[in-house]
Amino acid sequence: MSLINTHKDIRIAYPLLTAIILFIIQFGCAVQSPPSGGPEDKTPPEVLEVFPARDELNVPFSTEVSLTFSERMDKTSVEKAFFISPQPESYPEFKWKGTRLLIRYNEDLKEGRTYSINIGAGATDLHGVAMKESYSWAFSTGNSIDRGFISGKVYTFEDKVKGLVWGYMLSSEEPPNPFIRKGDFITQTDEEGNFVLSYLAEGRYRVFAVNDRNEDLNFSIFTDPVGIPPAEVEVTFGDTVSGLKFQTSLIDTLPPLPVLIQPIDNHHIMVRFNEPLDERTVTSANFRIMDMAGSRIPDEEITIYRKAGDLNTYYILLDDLVPPGEYQLELSGIRDEHLNEITLIRDSSTVFTASALDDTLRPSLISISPADSAEEIPLYSGIRMEFDHPVDPDDFEGNISLLDSSLNSVSFRMEIMSPVEFLFIPDMRLTSMSSYTLKISSENFYGINGLPVVFPKDEYIFTTMSIRQTGNLSGNLTIAGDAGGASIIIELADTESEESKRAVIMNSQGGFEFTMVPRGEYTLSAFLDINSDGKWTKGSIRPFVPSEPFVIFNDVLTVRPGVDNTGNNLKLIIQ
Repeated sequence: MSLINTHKDIRIAYPLLTAIILFIIQFGCAVQSPPSGGPEDKTPPEVLEVFPARDELNVPFSTEVSLTFSERMDKTSVEKAFFISPQPESYPEFKWKGTRLLIRYNEDLKEGRTYSINIGAGATDLHGVAMKESYSWAFSTGNSIDRGFISGKVYTFEDKVKGLVWGYMLSSEEPPNPFIRKGDFITQTDEEGNFVLSYLAEGRYRVFAVNDRNEDLNFSIFTDPVGIPPAEVEVTFGDTVSGLKFQTSLIDTLPPLPVLIQPIDNHHIMVRFNEPLDERTVTSANFRIMDMAGSRIPDEEITIYRKAGDLNTYYILLDDLVPPGEYQLELSGIRDEHLNEITLIRDSSTVFTASALDDTLRPSLISISPADSAEEIPLYSGIRMEFDHPVDPDDFEGNISLLDSSLNSVSFRMEIMSPVEFLFIPDMRLTSMSSYTLKISSENFYGINGLPVVFPKDEYIFTTMSIRQTGNLSGNLTIAGDAGGASIIIELADTESEESKRAVIMNSQGGFEFTMVPRGEYTLSAFLDINSDGKWTKGSIRPFVPSEPFVIFNDVLTVRPGVDNTGNNLKLIIQ
Protein backbone atom coordinates (compact mmCIF):
# COMPACT_ATOMS: atom_id res chain seq x y z
CA MET A 1 0.00 0.00 0.00
CA SER A 2 1.39 3.38 -0.96
CA LEU A 3 1.77 6.25 1.45
CA ILE A 4 -0.70 8.31 -0.54
CA ASN A 5 -3.37 5.59 -0.31
CA THR A 6 -2.79 5.25 3.44
CA HIS A 7 -3.44 8.93 3.98
CA LYS A 8 -6.61 8.61 1.94
CA ASP A 9 -7.83 5.78 4.19
CA ILE A 10 -7.15 7.86 7.26
CA ARG A 11 -9.06 10.81 5.83
CA ILE A 12 -12.03 8.55 5.15
CA ALA A 13 -11.98 6.86 8.61
CA TYR A 14 -11.58 10.02 10.66
CA PRO A 15 -15.14 11.34 10.25
CA LEU A 16 -16.52 7.87 11.10
CA LEU A 17 -14.39 7.68 14.26
CA THR A 18 -15.52 11.15 15.27
CA ALA A 19 -19.19 10.16 14.90
CA ILE A 20 -18.67 7.04 17.04
CA ILE A 21 -17.02 9.07 19.79
CA LEU A 22 -19.81 11.65 19.77
CA PHE A 23 -22.43 8.85 19.91
CA ILE A 24 -20.73 7.36 22.97
CA ILE A 25 -20.53 10.73 24.70
CA GLN A 26 -24.14 11.58 24.00
CA PHE A 27 -25.83 8.31 24.88
CA GLY A 28 -23.31 6.74 27.22
CA CYS A 29 -23.85 9.55 29.72
CA ALA A 30 -27.65 9.70 29.46
CA VAL A 31 -29.95 10.30 32.42
CA GLN A 32 -30.40 7.25 34.65
CA SER A 33 -33.34 5.06 33.66
CA PRO A 34 -34.61 1.63 34.64
CA PRO A 35 -32.75 -1.20 32.91
CA SER A 36 -34.64 -2.75 30.02
CA GLY A 37 -35.23 -6.43 29.50
CA GLY A 38 -35.24 -9.19 32.09
CA PRO A 39 -38.09 -10.16 34.42
CA GLU A 40 -40.50 -7.45 35.54
CA ASP A 41 -39.64 -5.90 38.91
CA LYS A 42 -42.52 -6.56 41.30
CA THR A 43 -40.57 -6.43 44.57
CA PRO A 44 -41.64 -3.49 46.77
CA PRO A 45 -38.73 -1.31 47.93
CA GLU A 46 -37.83 -1.20 51.62
CA VAL A 47 -36.06 1.11 54.03
CA LEU A 48 -32.86 -0.61 55.18
CA GLU A 49 -31.22 1.94 57.44
CA VAL A 50 -32.16 5.24 59.10
CA PHE A 51 -30.33 8.00 60.96
CA PRO A 52 -30.83 8.95 63.74
CA ALA A 53 -31.50 5.38 64.74
CA ARG A 54 -34.96 4.20 65.74
CA ASP A 55 -35.83 5.34 69.30
CA GLU A 56 -32.51 7.15 69.73
CA LEU A 57 -32.56 9.64 72.64
CA ASN A 58 -30.83 12.98 73.29
CA VAL A 59 -30.27 13.58 69.59
CA PRO A 60 -28.37 16.86 68.91
CA PHE A 61 -30.51 19.75 67.72
CA SER A 62 -28.52 20.21 64.51
CA THR A 63 -28.90 16.60 63.37
CA GLU A 64 -29.67 15.84 59.74
CA VAL A 65 -31.99 12.96 58.90
CA SER A 66 -31.04 10.26 56.41
CA LEU A 67 -32.33 6.91 55.23
CA THR A 68 -31.17 4.21 52.87
CA PHE A 69 -33.47 2.20 50.58
CA SER A 70 -33.07 -1.32 49.26
CA GLU A 71 -32.89 0.00 45.67
CA ARG A 72 -32.82 3.20 43.69
CA MET A 73 -36.02 5.19 44.14
CA ASP A 74 -38.16 7.57 42.14
CA LYS A 75 -36.97 10.75 43.84
CA THR A 76 -40.11 12.81 43.35
CA SER A 77 -42.40 10.12 44.78
CA VAL A 78 -40.23 9.74 47.89
CA GLU A 79 -39.99 13.48 48.53
CA LYS A 80 -43.77 13.82 48.23
CA ALA A 81 -44.25 10.91 50.63
CA PHE A 82 -41.82 12.24 53.26
CA PHE A 83 -43.41 13.58 56.45
CA ILE A 84 -41.85 14.69 59.71
CA SER A 85 -43.93 15.44 62.80
CA PRO A 86 -44.04 17.93 64.38
CA GLN A 87 -43.60 19.81 61.11
CA PRO A 88 -40.66 22.31 61.10
CA GLU A 89 -41.41 25.77 59.76
CA SER A 90 -39.02 25.54 56.81
CA TYR A 91 -39.28 23.19 53.83
CA PRO A 92 -36.47 20.58 53.78
CA GLU A 93 -33.63 20.27 51.29
CA PHE A 94 -33.32 16.77 49.80
CA LYS A 95 -29.92 15.37 48.77
CA TRP A 96 -29.62 12.01 46.99
CA LYS A 97 -26.63 9.73 46.61
CA GLY A 98 -27.59 6.42 45.03
CA THR A 99 -30.06 4.73 47.36
CA ARG A 100 -29.34 7.13 50.25
CA LEU A 101 -31.45 10.23 50.95
CA LEU A 102 -30.26 13.08 53.19
CA ILE A 103 -32.86 15.55 54.53
CA ARG A 104 -31.59 18.91 55.74
CA TYR A 105 -33.61 21.67 57.43
CA ASN A 106 -32.60 25.31 57.79
CA GLU A 107 -33.44 25.33 61.48
CA ASP A 108 -32.48 23.33 64.55
CA LEU A 109 -34.71 20.69 66.09
CA LYS A 110 -36.63 21.68 69.22
CA GLU A 111 -35.50 20.71 72.68
CA GLY A 112 -37.15 17.78 74.46
CA ARG A 113 -39.27 16.82 71.45
CA THR A 114 -40.10 13.44 69.90
CA TYR A 115 -39.81 13.58 66.10
CA SER A 116 -41.52 10.91 64.03
CA ILE A 117 -40.56 10.34 60.39
CA ASN A 118 -42.96 8.72 57.98
CA ILE A 119 -42.30 7.58 54.43
CA GLY A 120 -45.75 7.13 52.95
CA ALA A 121 -46.80 4.18 50.83
CA GLY A 122 -46.79 6.48 47.80
CA ALA A 123 -42.99 6.19 47.55
CA THR A 124 -41.98 4.04 44.54
CA ASP A 125 -38.82 2.63 43.00
CA LEU A 126 -37.64 3.44 39.47
CA HIS A 127 -40.02 0.80 38.08
CA GLY A 128 -43.05 2.40 39.75
CA VAL A 129 -43.38 -0.34 42.36
CA ALA A 130 -44.72 1.21 45.58
CA MET A 131 -43.63 0.38 49.09
CA LYS A 132 -45.78 -2.34 50.61
CA GLU A 133 -46.71 -0.05 53.50
CA SER A 134 -45.62 3.23 55.00
CA TYR A 135 -42.45 3.24 57.10
CA SER A 136 -42.17 5.13 60.38
CA TRP A 137 -39.56 5.63 63.03
CA ALA A 138 -38.88 8.17 65.75
CA PHE A 139 -36.11 9.74 67.77
CA SER A 140 -36.04 12.34 70.53
CA THR A 141 -34.02 15.39 71.42
CA GLY A 142 -34.97 14.62 75.04
CA ASN A 143 -34.68 11.57 77.23
CA SER A 144 -37.94 9.79 76.28
CA ILE A 145 -40.00 8.79 73.22
CA ASP A 146 -43.71 9.52 72.91
CA ARG A 147 -45.61 6.27 72.33
CA GLY A 148 -49.15 7.18 71.31
CA PHE A 149 -50.68 5.81 68.08
CA ILE A 150 -53.91 6.43 66.14
CA SER A 151 -54.84 4.01 63.38
CA GLY A 152 -57.78 3.65 61.04
CA LYS A 153 -58.94 3.69 57.45
CA VAL A 154 -59.89 6.30 54.86
CA TYR A 155 -62.52 5.45 52.25
CA THR A 156 -61.73 7.77 49.34
CA PHE A 157 -63.72 5.92 46.63
CA GLU A 158 -61.21 7.27 44.08
CA ASP A 159 -58.73 5.16 42.15
CA LYS A 160 -55.04 6.03 42.51
CA VAL A 161 -55.70 8.88 44.94
CA LYS A 162 -53.98 8.39 48.26
CA GLY A 163 -55.19 10.10 51.36
CA LEU A 164 -53.29 12.36 53.69
CA VAL A 165 -54.12 12.11 57.38
CA TRP A 166 -53.56 15.15 59.57
CA GLY A 167 -53.62 14.93 63.35
CA TYR A 168 -54.03 18.10 65.41
CA MET A 169 -53.22 18.19 69.10
CA LEU A 170 -56.00 20.19 70.75
CA SER A 171 -55.20 23.13 72.99
CA SER A 172 -56.87 26.27 74.30
CA GLU A 173 -55.86 28.09 71.12
CA GLU A 174 -57.90 28.46 67.91
CA PRO A 175 -59.58 25.13 66.94
CA PRO A 176 -57.67 23.23 64.23
CA ASN A 177 -58.65 24.12 60.69
CA PRO A 178 -57.27 22.25 57.64
CA PHE A 179 -58.20 25.28 55.53
CA ILE A 180 -55.45 27.27 57.25
CA ARG A 181 -52.66 24.91 58.27
CA LYS A 182 -51.49 21.32 58.03
CA GLY A 183 -51.72 18.96 60.95
CA ASP A 184 -49.15 18.70 63.71
CA PHE A 185 -48.75 15.05 62.77
CA ILE A 186 -48.99 13.85 59.16
CA THR A 187 -49.05 10.50 57.44
CA GLN A 188 -50.22 8.95 54.17
CA THR A 189 -52.60 6.06 53.61
CA ASP A 190 -51.57 2.87 51.90
CA GLU A 191 -53.31 1.55 48.78
CA GLU A 192 -56.15 0.13 50.89
CA GLY A 193 -56.68 3.42 52.73
CA ASN A 194 -55.15 2.25 56.02
CA PHE A 195 -53.09 4.69 58.08
CA VAL A 196 -51.18 5.00 61.35
CA LEU A 197 -50.27 8.26 63.09
CA SER A 198 -47.23 7.29 65.12
CA TYR A 199 -45.29 8.46 68.18
CA LEU A 200 -47.89 10.89 69.47
CA ALA A 201 -47.57 12.81 72.70
CA GLU A 202 -50.23 12.37 75.37
CA GLY A 203 -53.24 14.58 74.74
CA ARG A 204 -56.49 15.01 72.88
CA TYR A 205 -56.47 14.95 69.07
CA ARG A 206 -58.73 15.89 66.20
CA VAL A 207 -57.91 14.05 62.97
CA PHE A 208 -58.86 14.86 59.38
CA ALA A 209 -58.34 12.95 56.12
CA VAL A 210 -57.66 14.68 52.80
CA ASN A 211 -57.75 13.32 49.24
CA ASP A 212 -54.65 15.04 47.87
CA ARG A 213 -55.78 14.97 44.23
CA ASN A 214 -53.03 17.23 42.89
CA GLU A 215 -50.35 15.74 45.19
CA ASP A 216 -49.18 19.10 46.53
CA LEU A 217 -49.41 17.93 50.17
CA ASN A 218 -51.89 20.72 50.89
CA PHE A 219 -55.65 20.92 51.30
CA SER A 220 -57.25 22.62 48.30
CA ILE A 221 -60.79 23.36 49.42
CA PHE A 222 -62.32 23.47 45.95
CA THR A 223 -60.74 20.25 44.62
CA ASP A 224 -59.71 18.00 47.54
CA PRO A 225 -62.39 15.93 49.33
CA VAL A 226 -61.97 15.83 53.10
CA GLY A 227 -63.09 13.38 55.76
CA ILE A 228 -64.33 14.55 59.17
CA PRO A 229 -63.83 12.30 62.21
CA PRO A 230 -66.70 10.79 64.20
CA ALA A 231 -65.08 12.01 67.43
CA GLU A 232 -62.00 13.52 69.01
CA VAL A 233 -59.68 10.93 70.55
CA GLU A 234 -57.66 10.86 73.75
CA VAL A 235 -54.14 9.43 73.51
CA THR A 236 -52.22 8.28 76.57
CA PHE A 237 -48.65 6.97 76.84
CA GLY A 238 -48.27 3.69 74.97
CA ASP A 239 -51.93 3.78 73.92
CA THR A 240 -53.18 2.80 70.44
CA VAL A 241 -56.51 4.27 69.39
CA SER A 242 -57.75 2.11 66.53
CA GLY A 243 -60.75 1.94 64.25
CA LEU A 244 -60.98 5.62 63.26
CA LYS A 245 -62.84 5.72 59.94
CA PHE A 246 -63.37 8.45 57.34
CA GLN A 247 -65.47 8.92 54.22
CA THR A 248 -64.20 11.81 52.16
CA SER A 249 -66.25 14.33 50.18
CA LEU A 250 -65.92 17.86 48.87
CA ILE A 251 -66.62 20.49 51.48
CA ASP A 252 -68.61 23.64 50.93
CA THR A 253 -67.93 26.50 53.38
CA LEU A 254 -70.52 28.95 52.10
CA PRO A 255 -74.14 29.09 53.30
CA PRO A 256 -76.93 28.46 50.76
CA LEU A 257 -78.43 31.45 48.97
CA PRO A 258 -81.81 31.99 47.32
CA VAL A 259 -81.36 32.77 43.62
CA LEU A 260 -85.03 33.13 42.66
CA ILE A 261 -88.27 33.93 44.50
CA GLN A 262 -91.20 33.57 42.13
CA PRO A 263 -94.91 33.65 43.09
CA ILE A 264 -96.76 31.15 40.90
CA ASP A 265 -100.33 31.80 41.99
CA ASN A 266 -102.15 32.92 45.12
CA HIS A 267 -101.29 29.63 46.84
CA HIS A 268 -97.70 28.93 45.74
CA ILE A 269 -94.33 30.63 45.91
CA MET A 270 -91.32 28.99 44.29
CA VAL A 271 -87.94 29.52 45.97
CA ARG A 272 -84.83 28.27 44.17
CA PHE A 273 -81.52 27.97 46.02
CA ASN A 274 -78.01 27.62 44.64
CA GLU A 275 -77.64 24.17 46.27
CA PRO A 276 -79.67 21.47 48.04
CA LEU A 277 -80.68 22.08 51.65
CA ASP A 278 -80.57 20.03 54.81
CA GLU A 279 -84.18 18.81 54.84
CA ARG A 280 -84.33 19.00 58.64
CA THR A 281 -84.12 22.79 58.44
CA VAL A 282 -86.81 23.19 55.76
CA THR A 283 -89.62 24.27 58.09
CA SER A 284 -92.20 27.02 58.18
CA ALA A 285 -90.36 28.48 61.17
CA ASN A 286 -87.33 29.12 58.93
CA PHE A 287 -89.32 30.33 55.89
CA ARG A 288 -91.25 33.30 57.31
CA ILE A 289 -93.56 35.39 55.13
CA MET A 290 -94.53 38.90 56.27
CA ASP A 291 -96.37 41.81 54.72
CA MET A 292 -94.55 45.13 54.55
CA ALA A 293 -96.18 46.23 57.81
CA GLY A 294 -94.46 43.33 59.59
CA SER A 295 -97.49 41.07 60.05
CA ARG A 296 -96.47 37.43 59.71
CA ILE A 297 -98.42 34.60 58.13
CA PRO A 298 -98.87 31.91 60.82
CA ASP A 299 -96.66 28.82 60.54
CA GLU A 300 -99.66 26.48 60.47
CA GLU A 301 -100.81 28.05 57.21
CA ILE A 302 -97.51 27.22 55.47
CA THR A 303 -96.36 23.91 53.97
CA ILE A 304 -93.00 23.55 52.22
CA TYR A 305 -92.20 20.74 49.83
CA ARG A 306 -89.79 19.74 47.07
CA LYS A 307 -90.44 17.77 43.90
CA ALA A 308 -88.32 14.76 43.02
CA GLY A 309 -85.65 15.45 40.45
CA ASP A 310 -85.11 19.11 41.38
CA LEU A 311 -83.10 19.20 44.58
CA ASN A 312 -82.60 22.98 44.68
CA THR A 313 -86.19 24.18 44.28
CA TYR A 314 -88.78 24.41 47.05
CA TYR A 315 -92.44 25.33 46.95
CA ILE A 316 -94.23 27.24 49.69
CA LEU A 317 -97.90 26.27 49.86
CA LEU A 318 -100.11 28.72 51.79
CA ASP A 319 -103.53 30.35 52.04
CA ASP A 320 -104.36 33.26 49.73
CA LEU A 321 -102.19 36.36 50.07
CA VAL A 322 -105.01 38.86 50.47
CA PRO A 323 -104.95 41.64 49.52
CA PRO A 324 -102.40 41.37 46.72
CA GLY A 325 -99.31 43.46 47.37
CA GLU A 326 -95.67 43.32 48.43
CA TYR A 327 -94.44 40.74 50.88
CA GLN A 328 -91.08 39.71 52.24
CA LEU A 329 -89.59 36.25 52.70
CA GLU A 330 -87.34 36.04 55.73
CA LEU A 331 -84.90 33.12 55.76
CA SER A 332 -82.96 31.99 58.82
CA GLY A 333 -81.74 28.80 60.45
CA ILE A 334 -81.56 27.05 57.06
CA ARG A 335 -78.54 24.85 56.42
CA ASP A 336 -77.13 23.20 53.33
CA GLU A 337 -76.02 19.58 53.24
CA HIS A 338 -72.58 20.67 54.51
CA LEU A 339 -74.23 22.26 57.59
CA ASN A 340 -73.44 25.84 56.52
CA GLU A 341 -76.24 27.97 57.92
CA ILE A 342 -78.14 31.04 56.78
CA THR A 343 -78.17 33.24 59.87
CA LEU A 344 -80.61 35.80 58.45
CA ILE A 345 -81.60 37.01 54.98
CA ARG A 346 -84.17 39.80 54.95
CA ASP A 347 -83.41 42.46 52.39
CA SER A 348 -84.58 43.81 49.04
CA SER A 349 -83.66 40.54 47.33
CA THR A 350 -86.37 38.69 49.27
CA VAL A 351 -89.19 41.17 48.58
CA PHE A 352 -91.80 39.90 46.11
CA THR A 353 -95.22 40.89 44.81
CA ALA A 354 -97.96 38.40 45.55
CA SER A 355 -99.80 36.94 42.61
CA ALA A 356 -103.50 37.55 42.22
CA LEU A 357 -103.88 34.51 39.96
CA ASP A 358 -106.02 31.66 41.21
CA ASP A 359 -104.51 28.19 41.48
CA THR A 360 -106.21 26.56 38.51
CA LEU A 361 -103.75 23.73 37.89
CA ARG A 362 -105.25 20.27 38.21
CA PRO A 363 -102.77 17.98 40.02
CA SER A 364 -101.53 15.06 37.90
CA LEU A 365 -99.84 11.77 38.68
CA ILE A 366 -96.46 12.11 36.95
CA SER A 367 -94.70 9.00 38.21
CA ILE A 368 -95.58 5.60 39.62
CA SER A 369 -93.24 2.79 40.60
CA PRO A 370 -93.50 -0.06 39.76
CA ALA A 371 -94.59 1.20 36.35
CA ASP A 372 -97.56 -0.29 34.56
CA SER A 373 -96.78 -3.73 33.04
CA ALA A 374 -93.44 -3.89 34.90
CA GLU A 375 -92.02 -7.38 35.41
CA GLU A 376 -89.48 -9.04 37.71
CA ILE A 377 -90.39 -6.71 40.59
CA PRO A 378 -88.58 -7.58 43.87
CA LEU A 379 -90.77 -9.21 46.49
CA TYR A 380 -90.11 -6.54 49.11
CA SER A 381 -91.16 -3.64 46.85
CA GLY A 382 -93.50 -0.83 47.82
CA ILE A 383 -95.50 1.42 45.51
CA ARG A 384 -94.42 5.04 45.10
CA MET A 385 -96.58 7.81 43.59
CA GLU A 386 -95.45 11.30 42.69
CA PHE A 387 -97.70 14.21 41.68
CA ASP A 388 -96.88 17.58 40.15
CA HIS A 389 -99.10 19.44 42.62
CA PRO A 390 -100.09 18.75 46.26
CA VAL A 391 -102.97 16.35 46.76
CA ASP A 392 -105.13 15.70 49.79
CA PRO A 393 -103.68 12.63 51.59
CA ASP A 394 -107.07 11.87 53.16
CA ASP A 395 -108.41 11.00 49.70
CA PHE A 396 -106.30 7.85 49.56
CA GLU A 397 -108.42 6.29 52.29
CA GLY A 398 -110.78 3.85 50.59
CA ASN A 399 -109.93 5.05 47.09
CA ILE A 400 -106.86 2.96 46.39
CA SER A 401 -106.53 -0.81 46.64
CA LEU A 402 -103.97 -3.48 45.83
CA LEU A 403 -105.23 -6.86 44.60
CA ASP A 404 -103.34 -10.10 44.12
CA SER A 405 -103.86 -12.48 41.19
CA SER A 406 -106.88 -14.04 43.00
CA LEU A 407 -108.38 -10.56 43.45
CA ASN A 408 -107.81 -10.73 47.19
CA SER A 409 -107.10 -7.38 48.81
CA VAL A 410 -103.50 -6.80 50.04
CA SER A 411 -103.28 -4.57 53.11
CA PHE A 412 -100.66 -1.82 53.20
CA ARG A 413 -99.68 1.30 55.10
CA MET A 414 -99.11 4.73 53.61
CA GLU A 415 -96.13 7.00 54.29
CA ILE A 416 -96.42 10.66 53.33
CA MET A 417 -93.00 11.58 51.95
CA SER A 418 -94.16 15.11 51.02
CA PRO A 419 -97.41 16.78 49.82
CA VAL A 420 -96.58 15.47 46.34
CA GLU A 421 -94.99 12.08 47.09
CA PHE A 422 -96.53 9.02 48.77
CA LEU A 423 -95.24 5.52 49.52
CA PHE A 424 -97.45 2.46 50.02
CA ILE A 425 -95.80 -0.47 51.81
CA PRO A 426 -97.51 -3.91 51.83
CA ASP A 427 -97.93 -5.40 55.30
CA MET A 428 -96.58 -8.73 54.04
CA ARG A 429 -94.08 -9.63 51.35
CA LEU A 430 -95.44 -10.06 47.86
CA THR A 431 -95.91 -13.54 46.43
CA SER A 432 -93.39 -14.96 43.99
CA MET A 433 -94.23 -14.83 40.26
CA SER A 434 -97.61 -13.24 40.86
CA SER A 435 -99.54 -10.50 39.16
CA TYR A 436 -100.75 -7.53 41.22
CA THR A 437 -103.24 -4.82 40.30
CA LEU A 438 -103.36 -1.35 41.79
CA LYS A 439 -106.89 0.08 41.48
CA ILE A 440 -107.56 3.82 41.81
CA SER A 441 -110.94 5.48 42.19
CA SER A 442 -109.69 8.58 40.46
CA GLU A 443 -113.00 10.44 40.59
CA ASN A 444 -112.62 10.76 44.38
CA PHE A 445 -109.18 12.43 44.42
CA TYR A 446 -108.72 16.18 44.78
CA GLY A 447 -105.79 18.47 45.12
CA ILE A 448 -105.20 20.84 48.02
CA ASN A 449 -106.65 23.51 45.74
CA GLY A 450 -109.91 21.58 45.50
CA LEU A 451 -109.47 20.57 41.85
CA PRO A 452 -109.80 16.94 40.65
CA VAL A 453 -106.59 14.95 40.29
CA VAL A 454 -105.64 13.64 36.85
CA PHE A 455 -104.65 9.96 36.72
CA PRO A 456 -103.50 8.58 33.33
CA LYS A 457 -105.03 5.22 34.23
CA ASP A 458 -107.24 3.72 36.91
CA GLU A 459 -105.40 0.38 36.96
CA TYR A 460 -101.69 -0.45 37.10
CA ILE A 461 -100.51 -4.04 36.81
CA PHE A 462 -97.09 -5.44 37.66
CA THR A 463 -95.60 -8.92 38.07
CA THR A 464 -93.18 -10.06 40.78
CA MET A 465 -89.98 -11.97 40.25
CA SER A 466 -89.48 -15.63 41.07
CA ILE A 467 -88.33 -16.36 44.60
CA ARG A 468 -85.98 -18.84 42.96
CA GLN A 469 -84.05 -15.82 41.64
CA THR A 470 -83.39 -14.53 45.16
CA GLY A 471 -81.13 -15.40 48.04
CA ASN A 472 -80.64 -14.36 51.65
CA LEU A 473 -77.83 -12.40 53.26
CA SER A 474 -77.17 -12.28 56.99
CA GLY A 475 -74.56 -11.40 59.57
CA ASN A 476 -73.98 -10.10 63.05
CA LEU A 477 -73.51 -6.52 64.24
CA THR A 478 -71.32 -5.81 67.25
CA ILE A 479 -70.89 -2.39 68.82
CA ALA A 480 -67.73 -1.16 70.54
CA GLY A 481 -68.59 1.92 72.58
CA ASP A 482 -71.74 3.68 73.75
CA ALA A 483 -74.46 4.16 71.14
CA GLY A 484 -76.29 6.56 73.43
CA GLY A 485 -79.68 5.12 72.54
CA ALA A 486 -79.37 6.02 68.84
CA SER A 487 -80.51 3.57 66.17
CA ILE A 488 -78.06 1.72 63.92
CA ILE A 489 -79.04 1.56 60.26
CA ILE A 490 -77.63 -1.34 58.23
CA GLU A 491 -77.80 -0.77 54.48
CA LEU A 492 -77.55 -3.25 51.62
CA ALA A 493 -77.02 -1.49 48.28
CA ASP A 494 -76.97 -2.93 44.77
CA THR A 495 -73.71 -1.96 43.04
CA GLU A 496 -75.60 -1.55 39.75
CA SER A 497 -78.35 0.73 41.02
CA GLU A 498 -78.21 3.35 43.77
CA GLU A 499 -82.00 3.25 44.04
CA SER A 500 -81.99 -0.46 44.92
CA LYS A 501 -81.17 -0.10 48.60
CA ARG A 502 -82.63 -1.86 51.61
CA ALA A 503 -82.16 -1.06 55.25
CA VAL A 504 -82.49 -2.81 58.60
CA ILE A 505 -82.86 -0.62 61.69
CA MET A 506 -81.45 -1.99 64.94
CA ASN A 507 -81.54 -0.62 68.48
CA SER A 508 -78.73 -2.83 69.77
CA GLN A 509 -76.12 -5.25 68.56
CA GLY A 510 -77.12 -8.68 67.31
CA GLY A 511 -77.96 -10.63 64.19
CA PHE A 512 -79.46 -9.13 61.05
CA GLU A 513 -80.86 -10.61 57.84
CA PHE A 514 -81.93 -9.47 54.40
CA THR A 515 -84.31 -11.96 52.81
CA MET A 516 -85.39 -12.47 49.19
CA VAL A 517 -82.56 -10.39 47.79
CA PRO A 518 -82.40 -10.46 43.96
CA ARG A 519 -79.26 -12.01 42.50
CA GLY A 520 -76.42 -9.53 42.09
CA GLU A 521 -73.52 -7.83 43.82
CA TYR A 522 -74.04 -5.66 46.90
CA THR A 523 -72.22 -3.45 49.36
CA LEU A 524 -72.96 -3.72 53.07
CA SER A 525 -72.53 -0.89 55.56
CA ALA A 526 -73.90 0.46 58.83
CA PHE A 527 -73.93 3.79 60.66
CA LEU A 528 -75.09 5.23 63.96
CA ASP A 529 -78.03 7.53 63.19
CA ILE A 530 -77.33 10.10 65.91
CA ASN A 531 -79.60 12.80 64.50
CA SER A 532 -82.38 10.33 63.55
CA ASP A 533 -82.68 11.56 59.96
CA GLY A 534 -82.23 8.14 58.38
CA LYS A 535 -79.07 9.00 56.44
CA TRP A 536 -75.35 9.18 57.18
CA THR A 537 -74.16 12.65 58.22
CA LYS A 538 -70.62 13.63 57.17
CA GLY A 539 -70.14 16.44 59.71
CA SER A 540 -68.60 19.89 59.44
CA ILE A 541 -65.14 21.44 59.91
CA ARG A 542 -66.24 24.88 61.10
CA PRO A 543 -68.13 24.79 63.32
CA PHE A 544 -66.81 21.35 64.15
CA VAL A 545 -69.55 18.75 63.95
CA PRO A 546 -68.42 15.10 64.08
CA SER A 547 -69.48 12.70 61.36
CA GLU A 548 -71.67 9.79 62.35
CA PRO A 549 -69.72 6.58 63.15
CA PHE A 550 -69.93 4.04 60.34
CA VAL A 551 -68.53 0.73 59.16
CA ILE A 552 -68.25 -0.67 55.62
CA PHE A 553 -67.88 -4.37 54.91
CA ASN A 554 -64.54 -4.90 53.20
CA ASP A 555 -65.72 -6.99 50.25
CA VAL A 556 -68.41 -6.73 47.62
CA LEU A 557 -70.98 -9.42 48.44
CA THR A 558 -72.52 -11.74 45.86
CA VAL A 559 -76.09 -12.96 46.27
CA ARG A 560 -76.92 -16.15 44.38
CA PRO A 561 -80.38 -17.70 43.93
CA GLY A 562 -81.33 -20.11 46.66
CA VAL A 563 -78.11 -19.52 48.60
CA ASP A 564 -77.77 -18.10 52.10
CA ASN A 565 -74.80 -15.72 52.22
CA THR A 566 -73.95 -15.80 55.93
CA GLY A 567 -71.22 -14.60 58.25
CA ASN A 568 -71.14 -11.00 56.99
CA ASN A 569 -70.21 -9.50 60.33
CA LEU A 570 -69.89 -5.78 61.03
CA LYS A 571 -68.19 -4.09 63.98
CA LEU A 572 -69.27 -0.50 64.60
CA ILE A 573 -66.66 1.37 66.64
CA ILE A 574 -67.91 4.41 68.56
CA GLN A 575 -65.00 6.50 69.82
